[in-house]
Amino acid sequence: MPSRNAPTATQVEEPYSMPGLQFNETLSWRAGKPIAVAELLRRLQALSKEMQYMNQEEDARDSFTKVAKELVNPNLLAHKDKGVRALTASCLVDILRLCAPDAPYTGVQLRDIFNMIITQILPALADPAHAYNNQHLYVLDSLAQVKSILLLTDIPSAETLMKNVFKICFDVLSDTSKNSQVDELQKNVSTNMTSLLICLVDEAATLPPEVVDIIVAQFLRTDPKALSGSSTKNKKNGVVDDRQSTLVLKQLPPAYNMAKSICNSCPQTMAQHFSQYFNDVIVDASNSRAKHPSKSKKRHSDATEDSDDEPTGPTEEDLRDLRKVHGLLRELWRACPGVLQNVIPQLEAELSAENIQLRLLATETLGDIVSGIGAAGLPPPPMLDPAAYPSNALSDPSENTVSLNLLTKPSSPQPFPNVHPKAYSNYLGRKQDKSPLIRAAWTAGIGKILTTSAGAAGLSQQEEDRLISELNRMLGDVDDKVRIAAVKVIASFPFRGMVSKLGRSGGVAEKGSLFATLAERIRDKKHPVRVEAMTVLARIWGVAVGEMAAGNEQVRDLFGGIPSKILDTYYTNDIEITELLDRVFFEQLLPLSFPPVKAKKVANGTSQGTKRSQVTADGDEEAVDPDKIRTERILLLVKGLDDRAKKVFFALQSRQMMLSKVMGAYLDRCAEYN
Repeated sequence: MPSRNAPTATQVEEPYSMPGLQFNETLSWRAGKPIAVAELLRRLQALSKEMQYMNQEEDARDSFTKVAKELVNPNLLAHKDKGVRALTASCLVDILRLCAPDAPYTGVQLRDIFNMIITQILPALADPAHAYNNQHLYVLDSLAQVKSILLLTDIPSAETLMKNVFKICFDVLSDTSKNSQVDELQKNVSTNMTSLLICLVDEAATLPPEVVDIIVAQFLRTDPKALSGSSTKNKKNGVVDDRQSTLVLKQLPPAYNMAKSICNSCPQTMAQHFSQYFNDVIVDASNSRAKHPSKSKKRHSDATEDSDDEPTGPTEEDLRDLRKVHGLLRELWRACPGVLQNVIPQLEAELSAENIQLRLLATETLGDIVSGIGAAGLPPPPMLDPAAYPSNALSDPSENTVSLNLLTKPSSPQPFPNVHPKAYSNYLGRKQDKSPLIRAAWTAGIGKILTTSAGAAGLSQQEEDRLISELNRMLGDVDDKVRIAAVKVIASFPFRGMVSKLGRSGGVAEKGSLFATLAERIRDKKHPVRVEAMTVLARIWGVAVGEMAAGNEQVRDLFGGIPSKILDTYYTNDIEITELLDRVFFEQLLPLSFPPVKAKKVANGTSQGTKRSQVTADGDEEAVDPDKIRTERILLLVKGLDDRAKKVFFALQSRQMMLSKVMGAYLDRCAEYN
């Protein structure tokens, strides 16, 4: 009689549904008797396929013991076949997943596992056409999603592995970004690598300095000067091709975005590391005089004018490091301002440094940070062409066009004056710096803040008026370099900005206004200041001609008196001013090339002498009379002149006739003797 407890037919088949690994083939071999590669690949594929669909079960972990031990055999980890290594890595990450959180390996074995994955599997992700790319992607996905990469932080003396994983991940994204056919694959790799590195940064007790260097270096990818330094072309002289600035970058580099994501996801952790990073450079350079007193030299001749006892400051090598670091500060503020919470106070302290180079760097950097200007700088300034036809108009859509180049588009994710009010207040205090170099740099900085509206973060009208008032004051600075810097700031504004922002203080005829002060500079005691001021003032009028001719009273009130101010300088009876007056008169006020329209060809191939053509916005040709257009501009100029300026204008016409006779006589004599 059968026992009551005898198994039924169903119970006999139960071992097939028991939890645990069913794979029972060997993966190891004795020396001299290796398993054939094809057979080894078949076994590893079978094992990988089974484990991929398994879930964590406490009572099934014992079934992985034998396989886990065989998978860390050096014969597999260092196998010469790429497929064997890829499948081995796939099986290993599944072992780590199924046995989490306690890996069935010693610290030495974990080091061997991660060394193989980091040095062999991750670099292969740069090649999406790799025969085992699916396995490589699976390994990366498992490390990132299961977070088994965190086991790396438990390995003693794993600094080299940590450095390598960061370096290789950034290198892979740099390589895949060159392949335009793998956009979706690139996004998948980028997402998982970003998650993987964020886990390491967030959980690691500390990051090796080399890892911080690697992350920081990614932000240099936006600096064309830094990138050009790595090439052999023009490397000797450090020359950068200006034409490269015209290239439009519509998407930031993937490696840059990954570094940005890491910093924004772990702001507190990265803030500590960045603070130490910048402190090592900034403090060391600040103490350079004590370290290298014999090597320290002044970089600016003006430094001797400020103080004979001023410290000589950093060496050339220190200055190169400082410029690089301050360039990174600009880019880091645009990308991840949270990591600079401990660095901004250090930069603020530089504003009060005794050494002029440190103050200059800090002043320039803070001005760019407030303006949202990154390491690549600003886009080319707007072209104000007084000879253009039709002239610039306030409704010109080109002035509304935002820079398409992401590198040069001013962008401040946070309003700096609100986030760091003390640093901003100290920055504004540099207007009273004893060095004209600092005051000139500060003047250029507030110009950028005004033109960019603080990096598109916005300025209140009260703050704008305050900065414009300071710019007005700088036009009357005691040093000519500062006055020239202020004039150049005005010239950097687009036409609409001159009218809407700078014009709020009044026109050239309103005493105390910005443009009235600019008009005073055409009589400056320093000729370089006169040249800049008169050229800019005349160019503004030349650009505003179109709006004044159209009857815009606001523009007429602002700029209509410019020709009178310029022609009135004729009464100074100074030969340099007279020469300058002639130049701006025929280059800016009434350019000889105005209007720049091409002659229209007629049927016989000759060009018409009086009628010319210009292409309209619709692509059609419109007949224009250049003589009429030029005459209208002359009449507009004369209409706005006061009595004193009219006398000068007509005197110039008479002198022109007299000089033409002299020139004719000279040419006749030349013809006689040749």
